[in-house]
Amino acid sequence: MKYIVSILPLLLTALAGCVSVQPTTMAEQKTPLLAPTGPDAKTFLLTKVITQIPLGDRVVNIQYGWSCFKGNALDWRGGRINLTDDEFSDGFRKEFTKLNYKVAGDPSALFVDTTINSADLLVAGAIEKVQTNVCFPFSGSPDANIGITSKLKGSTYMRVRWQIYSKSSAKVVLETTTDGSFEAAEVITGSIPQFFKNAFQSNVSNLLAEPRLFELSKPTPQK
Repeated sequence: MKYIVSILPLLLTALAGCVSVQPTTMAEQKTPLLAPTGPDAKTFLLTKVITQIPLGDRVVNIQYGWSCFKGNALDWRGGRINLTDDEFSDGFRKEFTKLNYKVAGDPSALFVDTTINSADLLVAGAIEKVQTNVCFPFSGSPDANIGITSKLKGSTYMRVRWQIYSKSSAKVVLETTTDGSFEAAEVITGSIPQFFKNAFQSNVSNLLAEPRLFELSKPTPQK
């Protein structure tokens, strides 16, 4: 009896992983460009991320139970994606600095962060579409609000429209749109906002594959 009890969690996890989740659109993950070399390369700063999803758009489809039964859905009612400015900035910084791009701002600053004034290029994004299909295999509720709600699997697609503003030119110098996605084929510990954050980071990575951004980041030629 003790043996059966000890392997029960493993059996439940295995059963939860056998059923697939209705897939979302998966974005092509492009190869980002390594930052240009030189101490005078331009510095970036993410200033704003807003949400411009049309009202009534289906943003989340919930499945639940070991068999991933069809659950309820969440339609967009306005407001903003359930991520903080710090979470957006953290994802942006991780992707940029991973490729040696310079990013202004001090994440550890407790008061006024004067380092943001060093930014040459200001980046803003507008989230235009989100499509998420997730299954909560250890929840018995169509709303995934009963049982173990921190275990889920599935995928998220996100589309972001970007603008980059040059302080020296005093104008927007680049407008482009990216798409990105995140998939957890097996059950992970997390939440729907974590899927959103990872899909946003996928968009940032695809932004870094934009040749025009690479050109903008190059040092200004000396006259």
